[in-house]
Amino acid sequence: MPSVTWTKEQLDAIEAKDRAIVVSAAAGSGKTAVLVEKLLRILSDREDPVPADRIAVVTFTNDAAAQMKQRLTSALAAAAELEPENEWLTAQQALIPSAKISTIHSFCFSLIRENAGSLDVDSSFRVLDPAEDDVIAAKAAENVFDDWFDRRPDDMKRLTDFFCPGAKDQRRLAAIIPELRDNILALPFPADYMAQAADRYKEPPEPEDDSLIKLYTDYVVKKLKAAAALEEEAYEDAVNEYGSDCGGIAKIKKNMDIFSAEVSNIMSAADCISDDPSLLFTGKFSVKFDKVTFYSSGSAKDADGKKMDIQFDQTVIDSVKDKRNACKAAFEKFGGEFTYEDIRSDYIIHAEISEKLFGLMNDVFAEERRLKNEKNALGFSDAEQIACSLLCSRLPDGTVEKSPLAKELSDYFSIVMIDEFQDSTAVQELIFRMISKDGTAEIPGRNFFAVGDVKQSIYRFRCADPRIFMKNIANSVPYSEEGSEPAYILLNRNFRSSHHVVEFVNAVFRVIMSKQNGGIDYGDDESLIEGASCEDDFGPTEIIELPDIDSSDEDENGDSLSIDLIEARCVAAKIAHLIKNGKLHDKNGERPVRPSDICILTRNTSTAPLFISCLEELGISASGAAEESYLEAREISVLINLLRCIDNPTLDIPMAAVLMSPMFMFSAEDMANIRSLRSSSVFADITAVSSGKGTSAALKKQCDEFLTVFGTLREYAAAHSVEELIGFIYDKTDFMSVISIYKDSLKKKANLRLLPVYAADYDKNGTGGLSGFVRRINNMLDSSKDFAAASAAVSSEEAVSVKTIHKSKGLEYPFIFLCRSWTKFNLTDKNQRMVFVSNYGTAFKISDPSRLTAYESFPRRALSLIMEKNQRDEEMMLLYVALTRAKNKLFITRRTDEKSAKHREEIMGLLESGKMRQEEAVSAGISMADWLDAAIGLFKKHDDVYSLGSCDMVMTGAELSEAEAAEESETKQAEYSPERAELFRSLMSHEYDLTLANTASKITVSEIAEKHLIPPKAIFTKDKSRPQGISAAAAGTAVHAFMQYADLKKLYAEKASPDNAIAKEAQRLCSLGLLTKIQAECADSSMISGFLNSGLCGRMINADEIYREKKFLVKISDLNLDDSDLMVYNSTEGMLQGVADCVFREGGKYVLLDYKTDRRVTEDILRERYSRQLSLYARALSMIFGEKISEGCLYSFSLGKAIGIELK
Repeated sequence: MPSVTWTKEQLDAIEAKDRAIVVSAAAGSGKTAVLVEKLLRILSDREDPVPADRIAVVTFTNDAAAQMKQRLTSALAAAAELEPENEWLTAQQALIPSAKISTIHSFCFSLIRENAGSLDVDSSFRVLDPAEDDVIAAKAAENVFDDWFDRRPDDMKRLTDFFCPGAKDQRRLAAIIPELRDNILALPFPADYMAQAADRYKEPPEPEDDSLIKLYTDYVVKKLKAAAALEEEAYEDAVNEYGSDCGGIAKIKKNMDIFSAEVSNIMSAADCISDDPSLLFTGKFSVKFDKVTFYSSGSAKDADGKKMDIQFDQTVIDSVKDKRNACKAAFEKFGGEFTYEDIRSDYIIHAEISEKLFGLMNDVFAEERRLKNEKNALGFSDAEQIACSLLCSRLPDGTVEKSPLAKELSDYFSIVMIDEFQDSTAVQELIFRMISKDGTAEIPGRNFFAVGDVKQSIYRFRCADPRIFMKNIANSVPYSEEGSEPAYILLNRNFRSSHHVVEFVNAVFRVIMSKQNGGIDYGDDESLIEGASCEDDFGPTEIIELPDIDSSDEDENGDSLSIDLIEARCVAAKIAHLIKNGKLHDKNGERPVRPSDICILTRNTSTAPLFISCLEELGISASGAAEESYLEAREISVLINLLRCIDNPTLDIPMAAVLMSPMFMFSAEDMANIRSLRSSSVFADITAVSSGKGTSAALKKQCDEFLTVFGTLREYAAAHSVEELIGFIYDKTDFMSVISIYKDSLKKKANLRLLPVYAADYDKNGTGGLSGFVRRINNMLDSSKDFAAASAAVSSEEAVSVKTIHKSKGLEYPFIFLCRSWTKFNLTDKNQRMVFVSNYGTAFKISDPSRLTAYESFPRRALSLIMEKNQRDEEMMLLYVALTRAKNKLFITRRTDEKSAKHREEIMGLLESGKMRQEEAVSAGISMADWLDAAIGLFKKHDDVYSLGSCDMVMTGAELSEAEAAEESETKQAEYSPERAELFRSLMSHEYDLTLANTASKITVSEIAEKHLIPPKAIFTKDKSRPQGISAAAAGTAVHAFMQYADLKKLYAEKASPDNAIAKEAQRLCSLGLLTKIQAECADSSMISGFLNSGLCGRMINADEIYREKKFLVKISDLNLDDSDLMVYNSTEGMLQGVADCVFREGGKYVLLDYKTDRRVTEDILRERYSRQLSLYARALSMIFGEKISEGCLYSFSLGKAIGIELK
């Protein structure tokens, strides 16, 4: 095992014991390695050994938990190799799979099952996915609304009138429930919280004690003092320009005397407000602004009234006016925004609405529990709340008391380790503290170990509260070996990024991040320290200045309509140059830059398709950008519509969608001909065509084939589960093969493999069969809910990644392109009708029924200040995450259009003259580009490089791709030509020969084989060797998927004891998203070990070349088919598509291998079923490789042997 040199801070974190530790681990600081090493040392400590089942490790995601287990298992295995006599290490390695290394939700579910006897919960409960949980919550709200309309009509009317003024229904009220629910459930003791929130406004506000008044006055005092300072600066600028004696000009001196008195009044007023903020609410606070004339060049007159030829700097005069006007606006706005009477009136209304709203929420939670009890199901938030109730309770005086179970667990666990602590919620933090040794609600226990980075807290929308992390740091002391109080350790050495990346990140954030902006002072404690020895020097961060464009046409955000395309093409050209010329070093030496080394980051997905298309124009693959919803993905939409039609064939739109999909390939013209019969439904029209009514013989045949398949599917659906039906659809339609030829087919197929998994989950607990499953999908779509899509890890091709910044967290790439940084911040949360801040409560806009309008209330105004700051802080964290993904080099696009350039010049002019403070410039920013400009503007140019301290940066003009140049070439008007017109008419009047119309234009190998064989009678019996609830089709798909992705060389090396190796490999593939959890369980070790021990496997892994899941699409007529049944295809222009399981080359010859999972078969049956199919594969692949396929064979997993096939 290679030795690791740990930094002092890393070693402190690894070795710290018997005290609560919080580690602030910056990006790239080796956090995971530290966690694994700490656990390894705890498990292998000879003096005080701790068994693996007495550690509790909480990670943010399931993938992180799986990775932690895998790395810890590998580390233990390596340690055991060095000490083969150490039986303890071997024992701990065996315990790792059962160790409590999981997400917080998995930990809570496990805790509930283990203690179900003390709860009103059945231990066999199922876990709801978030989408179904939301659907149940929406149903609960709907039921409670109906109940309140019956039992409490006056209260319900008051709420609907308040939240839905002028509306005819309660949709606006219903819309605020989900977010309010999520925020409340992120807190411990939600019932207590709602009771306190309902009482929040019942007492009249006291200026000295009320938290909202203090919040508001602190903000206003700060603003007024800043405005007063601005006025003082304006006065000083004017004095410097006019001179202390005003050039002897009486009128200028008179105006400056007025201005001076005004400045004194304003400074005095700001001091008064600071001393006594209550003056703001008297309704009498005001500052008089007299008329002041600022003379410009040539406008002053002498005593005789003649103009004097005196020159003043007009820029300075304009700046003085602007500053004075800004100060005047601030005092006019805040001086009388609210009075005490306004606040009291708002509190009375808030008290009434809060009491009714939280009463409604109490009933919604109760109804939600009832519905979930009926289903014996729990959601993630339920798990947290129940776990919290198991571990502690709140006493009447507000103190939190540990339960006996919590005391038992806190004694049992030797360490409680939390990863990504900055993304914790309040209820999660309380759970962590309750299971830590001597932990209380106020302080963590002495075996508490939390790691995170508040600068990467970007999940407030999931109710994460970064204040928790900052509070724990604030309540700790710097770590030293002495002492027992809670301590913190800073890991700031970055082992990921190059010198230039580290220096640029520091340069930017030292300028823009502060307590005021971002909530953190980015000083030495937060700055990155270079730790990587980066062999590849690609130079400083590069600012790509986009070409100036005509911005006369702008969208609603003020963006030029063509800037997105310009940016995408410039970035594509830069990437093409990088791939063509760049060289990287890895463990195998120097290699060319690959597309997968590059990631394009954007704030949202709106322009992602443009980047992909522009890259593809240059022959560069790109993926991962669309991030479409699972249920709306094209391939899933087809399946859902087919399920709808099987359930109810009279649905016209789903039926038309299925017919025109890649599954059945009816054209728009076909559909027009079908619908011309005008029957009661599309299905009735298809049936009519099939019976011989109207249209062509080709269309009749196509309808016949559809009805045959559709009828078989409906018959199968009547006697089987939804999961089995979906598997049967895949087999019957060969939809997986159809999808194989599409772009990003691996992702699409992974999505398709997930659908039976979701159906199986429904089948376990649902009682409505296919109709119930369809209803569930429809409800999810109606409420904008979704299933989780397949992991992006399924894409194995070399491609540039296009991601949102949120999706990039935790990843790293040699090259990062930060694009669309000018996208305006999304600050809409603070504009919602209701706002929620956990430590203050809720606040609302107040409706005025007489005018059918809503006005700003004092509580909402106060809370919106926090909301806006929180949102802006998170935007800054997003920028930090984006910049720290880069290993070798950062590229940032920048607009150079007139509007953007002018804005930058104005800001930098104010900063350089000292007329605007750096913090003010950052606070005024409305996009990441504004923040970057505030930092970039401080760089000074030296030759071709810009520098700020030790940080260098270059600015380059963007080069457009050739594709754009071609597109921008002038289009010429074609002249009229009688000859061409006649030719066009003759072509348009041509009648096509429909002789070949009866033959499909594209067909799969499976379709041909099935069409020309008498299929064996289907046996719909369950195989007892499969996991319960898994269909034969699903099990077969699982085996094929395992064989496609598995590391066969590694498995072959361990074939002597394969069971454990196969299980580990299945789990590895599952963690990468290549297999589903159920598919991993279907990896039958006995069947796969049979293959590993066959001579065929040895041949494969020793082959010169090997291709798994080899796709092909060839022209059928090129195959020169000589089979009498298949010769009809020789005269067509149709295409043949398919996917071969495996092709390998040995001794200069190609061998074709196909896996078969058919059961209850003999060698002869398999040869009869698949020889024609394999022969077609061989002919197609011979064309692809330019060389004959010499050998064909099947491998039967049920028979455990290879079967040779004669290729024809």
